Amino acid sequence: MPFYSGLAACIHNELTRQSRGPIPSDVEGQDLWWHNWYNPRKGRIGDFEARVQELLEEDLRKTSGKIDIMMVVDGSQNIGKTAFKIALDSVERLAGIFDLDEAHVGMIVYSFYISTTISLMHNLTSEELKREIRKHGISGWR
Repeated sequence: MPFYSGLAACIHNELTRQSRGPIPSDVEGQDLWWHNWYNPRKGRIGDFEARVQELLEEDLRKTSGKIDIMMVVDGSQNIGKTAFKIALDSVERLAGIFDLDEAHVGMIVYSFYISTTISLMHNLTSEELKREIRKHGISGWR
């Protein structure tokens, strides 16, 4: 199932990030990272970048110009404050990847109930969105 494969890849990448370094924020750098660390035997440099472009063009055609990205974060105490902060760091980095002229990006933090929301429809800049994620995320942890 693609969702589970993607989730497993994200977990693997986060767990090995210290030895491999963080995933670059630009697509060209991500392409090189993907080739060197994730698919060194099968992929060619440029494959990842081309596929990202294809998917973005396909998504934008289907949605009349903008895609919706809603990030859902477990804020319950059973994951622990350290793990929660690591998750927020990942969400903040992920939010910074998207061009807000091309994507609606929001966040929900939940535990027993939904404690924090950043709506998909907002007028925040990328930096303001990252600050809101950090601010609302910390207040959302239970």
